[in-house]
Amino acid sequence: MSNQFIPIERDQPVVIPVQEWLAEDHLARFIVEIVESLDVTPLEAAYRGGGSAPYPPKMMLALLFYGYATGIFSSRALEQATYELIPVIYITGNTHPDHNSINTFRKRFLGELKGVFVQILLRAYALGVLQLGKLTALALRRTARVAPARFSTKGAMADWRRWAMPPWPTRSFSRSTPHRIESTFPGVST
Repeated sequence: MSNQFIPIERDQPVVIPVQEWLAEDHLARFIVEIVESLDVTPLEAAYRGGGSAPYPPKMMLALLFYGYATGIFSSRALEQATYELIPVIYITGNTHPDHNSINTFRKRFLGELKGVFVQILLRAYALGVLQLGKLTALALRRTARVAPARFSTKGAMADWRRWAMPPWPTRSFSRSTPHRIESTFPGVST
């Protein structure tokens, strides 16, 4: 009995058909579609020219929003994702903004980003893709990994976890099914 294995050729260049690998209702496609419809003239006008060409503000917005929606907050992690994750490669058009460019964009337009993110959520709501309920503060979820060291009893830590660690919102953004973002914050009602 002889084993005939499929030969592996790692030195050949690979062409990735990103368009074919992402479903039509994938979150990355949805975010790109919404961001492309936004008016980002104030962001584009902030660039004076000179120096090297900047990355398009719409692409950077889509990259940041996709990162926030999927739990990738760090600019270094977003930079790495531009090389490794098919949805992020789709969003960036196979360009690779470095972490300094991502962080500079985020810092420079922090005030404008808040309004743009609200626009994105409102458009998703208007399209019936998202139902706004009680919103979860994701920053609490990130700090929750550090906070339990502050508590001296198991009961106090359990109470804090019930309050501060709501379940993650659904990440599937199919146009056919609206999704509801819920929270377990006490005293908050919809």
